[in-house]
Amino acid sequence: MKKWMYTLLAGMLLLFCLPPLAAKADAGGKLSADSSRKNITVTLQKPSDEPQTITALRFWMYITLEEGSMQQPVFRFAEEFTGSTESGHVSSAVIRKQGNGYAADIVVAVKKDRDIFQNNGQAVIGTLSLKQQGAFRAQIGLAAAGGEASGQPLLRYTGSTGQEVQEIGIAGADPLICAVSNDGTPIDPSDDGTIPNLPVTPSQPGTPSQPGQPLPPGNSSSGTVDSDNNPPEEEPGSTGDTQGTGTAGTFDKKAALKLTLSVKKNSATVVFQWKKAAGADGYQIYQYDPDTGKNKRIKTILNADKIKYSKQMEPGAVYSFRLRAFQAGKNGKRTYGRFSPIASVTAAPQKVTGAAVKQLKTSKLSLTWKLKGGADGFQIYRSTKKNGTYTRVKTVSKGTARKYSGLTQTRGRKYYYKVRAYVTGADGKRVYGAFSSKKAAVIR
Repeated sequence: MKKWMYTLLAGMLLLFCLPPLAAKADAGGKLSADSSRKNITVTLQKPSDEPQTITALRFWMYITLEEGSMQQPVFRFAEEFTGSTESGHVSSAVIRKQGNGYAADIVVAVKKDRDIFQNNGQAVIGTLSLKQQGAFRAQIGLAAAGGEASGQPLLRYTGSTGQEVQEIGIAGADPLICAVSNDGTPIDPSDDGTIPNLPVTPSQPGTPSQPGQPLPPGNSSSGTVDSDNNPPEEEPGSTGDTQGTGTAGTFDKKAALKLTLSVKKNSATVVFQWKKAAGADGYQIYQYDPDTGKNKRIKTILNADKIKYSKQMEPGAVYSFRLRAFQAGKNGKRTYGRFSPIASVTAAPQKVTGAAVKQLKTSKLSLTWKLKGGADGFQIYRSTKKNGTYTRVKTVSKGTARKYSGLTQTRGRKYYYKVRAYVTGADGKRVYGAFSSKKAAVIR
């Protein structure tokens, strides 16, 4: 083995084996997320009072899952740190399950004649990639030894002498909130943190927020997060620390919002609307089951100004929903308002497909069609012009019907037919699906 390879491996072993010494000034750090909110790049800055070349370093990260679920993240090193000892560097990232999330232990080492921080004292170490498994909301930060979220983020390193291990704090590395909806839509917080002009040794080292707590001012998250992995439901009006960052006004935990439901025309997309609640930090939408009397949370909205939401439901079914506001406390607990009165809505059935017209021996016409999902009945419309005015000629009051054979028309004249399904809502009114394509027919 070449001499420099021994030196390289020795530097890494020192980071694990020797007790660390204290350095004079903190290093700098920055976490920045890309537009997808799934990839977090780690940039470190060398302490300016460190005269020797830094050839090996070790630091930790924490990933705290606040809502939803995700697979184990992956850390990918920057190109200059990838490879093996044969290329002159060694990199290692060990990610393990820790509490409600993960902890990452990251080590980099280079040749003795190289410096990890050769770009004006800064180095992009690599990128932590979050693996989506449905919607999630997670807090990511640099951590204390062992990946602990509480305490000063730490960096250990050895220099070109390879004889001493320094342990210093990392300043300026604000944690990030990364949130992604079920369909992969990112939710972008307002601030990704910055690297200050270092060296800096704060008299009171900054501590990342505890898991489950909101970020410090300037790092608040806004947007929506789906959560199918719901925690036990709190009772309406439950209390916590109410010193949140809610909108203007006093949050009233005894107040109940009014939820208005509608369905987009000929679709199963339910539209939820309500009025903004004073002092609230967000809202929760629950689906109510009238058979069991239980509520299942289907959406948490983390933006107090968002008062409208849409969700695709199963076609042709009747749904009931409730809504409540909440205020977030500094300790991560929430104060909840009362549930809104139950509101119900009926989703439209699916569009009829496969419509076909056939002449029968009785000089009548047979119209057949297909439908995925349920219905309570069908309506058949006819016109003498393909894009003209259509008139309803038959209502088939049977949800399982896929054929009607009693159509009559003037011999030798062309007519156009189309069909749609309907369901009857809880209020007794019909909700219609989209029409099928138009089909022409002539009786000879």
